[in-house]
Amino acid sequence: MNKLITLDEAAALVNAGDILALGGMTLYRRPVAFVRALLHRHRLTGEPNDLTLLAFTAGFESDLLVGSGMVSKVRSCYFGLEIFGLAPIFTYFANRGKLKFWRKPKQVLPSVYEQPWLELASCLGGMARDGFTEITPGCKNDSRSI
Repeated sequence: MNKLITLDEAAALVNAGDILALGGMTLYRRPVAFVRALLHRHRLTGEPNDLTLLAFTAGFESDLLVGSGMVSKVRSCYFGLEIFGLAPIFTYFANRGKLKFWRKPKQVLPSVYEQPWLELASCLGGMARDGFTEITPGCKNDSRSI
């Protein structure tokens, strides 16, 4: 049995309301081709929507997903483009309250490197909000303080 599928077939597996976990680190080894296939599907069908984006660090491709309107919630330690600053579309949506954002404190980063499965498990399991800080626009911990 061949376990390989096309990017379009992979994108078709994502349903409305799903948690979409993306790998890579800031601008490196990001699933840009997969996101492009997902954006193409969304443009043609309007699906999926209401996604929760889960990324250790969210970058360029995550910003495109937010801008498409597919993402309603984000869980991440960082959402930006490294030297180029915070991701512009994410920042726009987050500062206007159009997006729920939970960030993991920076102190968690070393433990996530040692046990990356723990981060994913805490996000997906019963302890979904454990250790996360919800960011709300206008409070002292809004998205600009990340």
